Amino acid sequence: MLALVDLALFSGGRPLQARQIAERQGIPKQYLDQLMMDLKKAGLVLSLRGRQGGYQLARPANTITLWEAIATFGVPIDSGRFLHTRGGRGQTGRKIVKQFWDAACTNSVRPTNSIALPAMFGTTTVWSSLRFDMSAG
Repeated sequence: MLALVDLALFSGGRPLQARQIAERQGIPKQYLDQLMMDLKKAGLVLSLRGRQGGYQLARPANTITLWEAIATFGVPIDSGRFLHTRGGRGQTGRKIVKQFWDAACTNSVRPTNSIALPAMFGTTTVWSSLRFDMSAG
């Protein structure tokens, strides 16, 4: 998510090098490279080779939803493993917890389908100050 937000905030339509993103976000570059490969496979970023190369968003930031970013990394919201235990004991409790978990995940994930990356920028004073610093520089 940090890499996508960084690209949305700082790219200005030009590719950013992984080193720049890693430094700004405090992420090890090797780890960021792995994340960027996943984002590329998901169709959220493009990688450009060469001296002026780097990464950029594959689409405008306002068309990339938070759910797309979350789903890229296979965040487990499925509670299917709750019911697979040794023996048959305790299934009633597990079913109750599974139903609760499924409802909680569905209700918490549903809004991310309609929230695009730029919607996050104005949610905290940190983002506001980043935008101010960008326009000042």
